[in-house]
Amino acid sequence: MVKTKGPEGPQTNKMDNYTVPRVQADGGDKAIMAAIQDVKGTLEPKLNAATVDAALLRVDLKMASKKVTTDELHVNLLQSTTKRLESQVQLLTQQTNTMAAKLDDQKDRARRNNIWVVGVPEGTEG
Repeated sequence: MVKTKGPEGPQTNKMDNYTVPRVQADGGDKAIMAAIQDVKGTLEPKLNAATVDAALLRVDLKMASKKVTTDELHVNLLQSTTKRLESQVQLLTQQTNTMAAKLDDQKDRARRNNIWVVGVPEGTEG
């Protein structure tokens, strides 16, 4: 926001909660240097704080990146383990089904092949 009070009055430029004086051409180098020092004194602490914040963000980002890399390795390990276990479960399921079918076949054969022993009275088998 620029405020002007006419050609004879002082002019100011308001920016972000502080006022920067407008330097007229006849003010000389001292006025310009004073304005520069004022701006420098205002902006330097903010710049230093922003630099520190950026450095802290870099450190946090590196830590997060390492954690993500570690987590990705764990996920890959878990995925490979899961695939291996799934194939083992599938193999064991097939073997169980095969054994169950063989057992059923043996039961059926045992029922059909009852042996009659001639000469042994009923009920004395066991």
